[in-house]
Amino acid sequence: MRLRCVAFVFFLLISSALVEQSFCQNLRTPVCVTFSAAGARATGTLKDDELETRLSVSEVPAVTAHTSIGGARRCEQTFSNDGKWLATVVSGNELTVIIHDGKTGAIYKQFSSPWRQIDKRPPEWAYMSSFLGGFLADNSLLLWRYVPRPVADRSDASNIDLHVQRWSVDGEMLSELNLGDLGFGLQGRQPIFARGTSLMWLPGKCGSICYKTMKVSGTQVEEAGNLTPPDNMAGPPAPLPGKNELLAVVGAQRSSQKAALLDSSGSVQKQVTLPHFPNLLGPLVPDWFYASQPEISPDGEIAAVARTRVAWVLVDTDRDWGSEIVVLKTHSPWQWPRS
Repeated sequence: MRLRCVAFVFFLLISSALVEQSFCQNLRTPVCVTFSAAGARATGTLKDDELETRLSVSEVPAVTAHTSIGGARRCEQTFSNDGKWLATVVSGNELTVIIHDGKTGAIYKQFSSPWRQIDKRPPEWAYMSSFLGGFLADNSLLLWRYVPRPVADRSDASNIDLHVQRWSVDGEMLSELNLGDLGFGLQGRQPIFARGTSLMWLPGKCGSICYKTMKVSGTQVEEAGNLTPPDNMAGPPAPLPGKNELLAVVGAQRSSQKAALLDSSGSVQKQVTLPHFPNLLGPLVPDWFYASQPEISPDGEIAAVARTRVAWVLVDTDRDWGSEIVVLKTHSPWQWPRS
């Protein structure tokens, strides 16, 4: 448990550092990163319309591959469940997918799909939501597509249908399903996908935070209820692999927050208070926490919550007071892992 916990925290620290590098360079050098269940690490770096993919496997020299992609502006990566394949999805002039051999790093296949257009404009890439759904058990790849549709009022921001495409690693589109009208989530329009199950949650349209629960079976999609989490949820929930449960951070940004385990309806089953150090300068220097979506280990036993503490210092300027990663067990007894 101790070794697994250390490895998982190391993965999160590397991911956080790469994300911060991406932001501090004003996205001129976007970076993506992923880890396989066996511990292999892959990173993607976009610069001058080129993707550099670097694969690092334990006790093997790192392998680097370069791919030219026009207009490249953002990347996402994931390994297949068995580690055989590495997929990199790049938003550029088109949505491009590069499939690498997950063991050698060699490029196996590259294919692209044009952006969906409306009135001869391709707004899909500008939605700034995730396009990568992940690999299924049969090693087919899921892509989220945000398909605009005409509306009477162009100011209507809800004119998007979510499609899920299933692709083979050979670049053949196996199926495409229309999951219907899409609302807004806490951090974009992308759905929440539970690996190891047939469930996904789509941002819904309601007065507060809500998601539509969808059950997928082959080419059939049916609604399976609603997920209505607590109104004070601080970030998108994360599903536990193979279970009908989700983990979320709840609580006001300026007070003590908790990690909460939710059932399929969004009700809190149990929760634990996250570390909180009172701000004695609160009246003069108000502060708050930004919490990201929790990260869950592949076996679902360990979770990590990344938070950034920000303060406002009497002028219209935010000051970063530091970031933290809180690691905890997800099952009974629900507690912080011992170091």
